[in-house]
Amino acid sequence: MSLGVHYDKEVKIAAVGPSVWSKLGPERWFTNYKIVCASSRDFAADYVIDMHFKPGEVEPLTTQQIMETPKFRRLATTQLPDYRFVPYRLMHAPAPLGYGRFIAHSPEYARFENKRVFRELFANKLRLPRFVIVASAELFARGPTEAYEQYSTMFGPQFVIQDEASGGGRGTFIIRTADDLQRALGLLKAERPGKNHCVISQFIAGVERSIQVCITRGGLTLGPVQQQLVRNAELLRPEGRGGMFFCGGRLVEDVPERVDAQIKEAVHIIGNELQAAGYKGIFGVDFLVDSRQQVYALEVNARTTGLLPLINEQQEAVPLYLQHILELAGEAYELDSASPGPQHRATGQGPQSFVILFNMGGAQAYFDTAVTTGNYRRTPEGLQKIDGSPRWNADADVMLQLFRSPGFPSKPNLKLCNIFLKGAGFNDQGELEAATRSVVSFLKAHIVEV
Repeated sequence: MSLGVHYDKEVKIAAVGPSVWSKLGPERWFTNYKIVCASSRDFAADYVIDMHFKPGEVEPLTTQQIMETPKFRRLATTQLPDYRFVPYRLMHAPAPLGYGRFIAHSPEYARFENKRVFRELFANKLRLPRFVIVASAELFARGPTEAYEQYSTMFGPQFVIQDEASGGGRGTFIIRTADDLQRALGLLKAERPGKNHCVISQFIAGVERSIQVCITRGGLTLGPVQQQLVRNAELLRPEGRGGMFFCGGRLVEDVPERVDAQIKEAVHIIGNELQAAGYKGIFGVDFLVDSRQQVYALEVNARTTGLLPLINEQQEAVPLYLQHILELAGEAYELDSASPGPQHRATGQGPQSFVILFNMGGAQAYFDTAVTTGNYRRTPEGLQKIDGSPRWNADADVMLQLFRSPGFPSKPNLKLCNIFLKGAGFNDQGELEAATRSVVSFLKAHIVEV
């Protein structure tokens, strides 16, 4: 199928990160594309360069930490001297490579993800939950009972407290009692002892929605509306994740026109602000939709988001991530006038959801030989393998991407695998569907603890 976009496919680009999976997609679009990973977890392909890091060799195992190692610098200067690198996010360029070798957003744009900055910037431009901003030190100095009484009077018996700089579900707490507030303040103080601010806002009952948008030279390209899955106790132990609660997402097919219009209006307001600051490429926005179909903007993610792997598996004319790379790389490209960009609504071509299974045990773990990366059909007995590809097969019910292998087991509370699903996967309340639950149960039965 034609991509509907014309560009130089010989451009030398390499993604870098802890694993292979979040970097898949561009091997279809660029002749010379490479993925440089800490460990391929036994997956081999001509576009994968496995750095063969051992468990614990790089701590924490993040893209930035990997790029700081002598091993990566040697690879970048000897094996891939003409390549530019695509990290998930770049905080600073490792010496002596320099920023010119990286296709990434400038660290300055991270300010848009700050919850205080976001609210101050868009308070008069978007519908936001009512909020106040309080210095953390001032909040810590007060008793939880006194503070709870003040903010429950202001916002009602339930309200939300957030650390301004935390993301991925960290530092966000729903407060229903003074005891809840005391526990939340204890955790916030341990992580950030009074050095910043907290945002306290009204609690809005509703459903979560999100979207990824690409700022291009021709305007905004909107991806499909999504729902994130967080804090699912069948997939992870929230108390053991250090506050990281993201565990998947799905494409949302039934978006009411009124909700759709409000989302579009909000992302154009946010996109115009980002573009005026020089931003280009993908950004994400999280929303809450209440029972009256009022849409509230919650935060912006000035980067690609955790739902990108699901978007990259959709069969669309102009992939969102391809535009992202071309824009950040400054590469020339032209779109066919008749070719649509990524669909704003789910198309049904490709998986409609994915969930992430974490190691919920108390020891390091991996899967036995019955579970490997690839596409599967569901059967009464469990899963029947179709192929060993990490890309979606139209005949599949399930696709697995393993993060761990016998030589690289998962520590407690870290990822075991991505599970891509033909169906919705879970409902608006974040409850797994029966088909998803049966797949998860099958996988758990094949976990080997070290």
